Amino acid sequence: MKPEELAAQEAAHMEREGWYSHYVFPEDDHSRAVNCHTHGVRESFGHPDLQLVLPIAPEKASDLLRSFVLEVKKGRYFKDGQVVDDLLQDGFKVKFVKVDEGGREVLRVILPDPQGNVEKDAMDEAYAAQYQGCDA
Repeated sequence: MKPEELAAQEAAHMEREGWYSHYVFPEDDHSRAVNCHTHGVRESFGHPDLQLVLPIAPEKASDLLRSFVLEVKKGRYFKDGQVVDDLLQDGFKVKFVKVDEGGREVLRVILPDPQGNVEKDAMDEAYAAQYQGCDA
């Protein structure tokens, strides 16, 4: 897709939904994590934009962000350090961590490892990599 086509698509989604998401793929072979993040959530809903950084399919990342933004649109406000257990199936927890993403403050959504851990020191190493670039 050409840059101008992408910009038009993002503008249309922003007008229709009040936000959009996109991906930044890794530039090296050492990390397979996709940086999927939102734009417009702060401007439209007064809530920090959200980010996922984990090696999952981009479509799955988009689905997760869509469900989290829907909660924001319903009036929920997530904060740095907050752990919630009602966003994923089976009561799995997620944690929100403040991080700088391209010069703007966003909340990174830390997804649990297969055992349900969201704390860096307790997580499987591959999942703990979600904390890279965070102060937590």
